[in-house]
Amino acid sequence: MKMNQFSEKDLQQTSDYYNEHSEKFFNDTYNLNMDHLYCPFIEHVPVGGLILDAGCGSGRDSLHFKQNGFQVTAIDNAEELVIRSSQLLKQKVLHLSFDEISFDKEFDAIWACASLLHVPKSNMQNILRKFEKSLKPNGVIFASFKYGETEGFRNGRFFNFYNEFNFAELIDSCNFLSILKTWQSKDTRAGREDEIWLDVLLTNS
Repeated sequence: MKMNQFSEKDLQQTSDYYNEHSEKFFNDTYNLNMDHLYCPFIEHVPVGGLILDAGCGSGRDSLHFKQNGFQVTAIDNAEELVIRSSQLLKQKVLHLSFDEISFDKEFDAIWACASLLHVPKSNMQNILRKFEKSLKPNGVIFASFKYGETEGFRNGRFFNFYNEFNFAELIDSCNFLSILKTWQSKDTRAGREDEIWLDVLLTNS
């Protein structure tokens, strides 16, 4: 499927999916142990630094960062998850899509765990530019993607797939970010341990 075959109506299906299945998604994800991803990210964030949780889902990761002394702004494009994550965090989560981001040098770091994977590859550079503009100098971005090369709809949601090579090609096409580190990890959800993720750390320094 070519990139230009995806319409806005098609891509709205992903947000609709999360709204419809918000309770199950929340219950399946809010208590997962993500320390294997937190540690490589946090070591690049100043003590008490400002983090943008871009696509916060259940709010699990924002809660962890708050409990460890960081200041967090959380956003999500699914209204039902905004409601649930706001309740978990006891703070307002912003209902924003990535296309609506307009922050200007506000954050020390951006956390995009399993969220950028819903962006069509044709729009990825544009969204990464918005992320970069949201960062202070020497900022860092964490993102994770399903491992592979393709993109398309699966189980009612749109996904892109990246590996080390095609992701490096994406960043090479940008002149505003560089790769600090890429690595692979296994899915932490029960019964999905065979699913591989590509994890990346980027910087604007």
